[in-house]
Amino acid sequence: MVSILLLLIETVFMYLLYKKYGFKNAILLVYIIVFFYCNAIVIDFYFLLRIKELNDYVTISRDSIAMDLTVFSYFLFLGTYFIGFYYLKLKTPLKQTFNKSKSSNILIYTSIFVMLLIISINSKVTRLDLKESGNIFTTSINWFILFYWSYVVFCKKEISKKLLLFYSTVVIFYCVYTYEREPIVFFGVLLALRFSKKIKLIYVIPSGIISLYVLSYYKAFYLIILRGYDSKIFFKYVSNNPISLSKLDPTASFRLLYDFFDTKPLFYYDYNFTYFTSFIDQFNRYINGHTVFSMSKVASRYYVGDTYGLAFSMILESVINFWYFGPIILAIVARVIYKYLKTKFYYLNEVIDLIFIMFFLSFVRTELIVMSKVFIFPMILFLLIVHFNFKKTVHF
Repeated sequence: MVSILLLLIETVFMYLLYKKYGFKNAILLVYIIVFFYCNAIVIDFYFLLRIKELNDYVTISRDSIAMDLTVFSYFLFLGTYFIGFYYLKLKTPLKQTFNKSKSSNILIYTSIFVMLLIISINSKVTRLDLKESGNIFTTSINWFILFYWSYVVFCKKEISKKLLLFYSTVVIFYCVYTYEREPIVFFGVLLALRFSKKIKLIYVIPSGIISLYVLSYYKAFYLIILRGYDSKIFFKYVSNNPISLSKLDPTASFRLLYDFFDTKPLFYYDYNFTYFTSFIDQFNRYINGHTVFSMSKVASRYYVGDTYGLAFSMILESVINFWYFGPIILAIVARVIYKYLKTKFYYLNEVIDLIFIMFFLSFVRTELIVMSKVFIFPMILFLLIVHFNFKKTVHF
């Protein structure tokens, strides 16, 4: 009953953010991402699956104290996030005049060349081979390319339409041949922010339902229908596998946080204050050669014998770092960083929103040590380069 009450309050918060900002806004979209990801099992229990327990490597009971504590942790983040962002006010920067001289397109041509090279290489390997050969360098290149493309789309007004069209076409193929879902999502979110008008609630609900069906059954459709098998097999699969929000990905994150409150695995005590040590650990790994295992890696070994990877939880990491204050601190830091970026890099308005959305889309299911090497570093590099270029093309 406590879980349902907290879920209803969070839903009211989401509606209020929608009324203030509309759907075409990073603040609301991030809230929606965290809300549905964190509460997927709760929604399944009470509205979709209608089961009391979910058994696997962790048994979850909706009537347990651990269940209430897990949902309460989510509520602490979402509630603090709502309060902080609902009353957020951004200062309008001083007016600046852009120089009329055109800035160089060398980074655009360089990006196109690099993307075409990567496409030609990736088209000859499998996704598994690509993941095994991946490292911080290749990941940083991927994100920097996408960040810079978004900058060109939103901010580089002097680029010719033909070059922008060719550049964007190459990006489409590049997103496909990264064999990852994040670049595809990045492309879709950018288009939504760039071209869509204000989205009304009446269109969002049916679109959400359709998206839920697609996300639930697209793998089965690919493996069964597109491989030439009988369509009856596909529909049999659909009937035997009812829609479940938690099956899309969030199950592992929920289980880990639930079991933390339920059994308190001892290995987590070796990871106190990862918000401060994760960057040091990455430095020691790449400079001194020290082996550093993330919590998600250790959790996978502990729960499933390292037979497959488990999505982690940003809420769990915040609790490990700062107890119940962790989700609150995490939401406050998110507000502070977002406000700083929107103020400091105000000329990157939509780009900052896009970065904010994509960051939480990944961070909600992982930990800071992973985000530091796959997202934060290329983001900082991108902002430094763009800001340096910006200061050369404006005067006060």
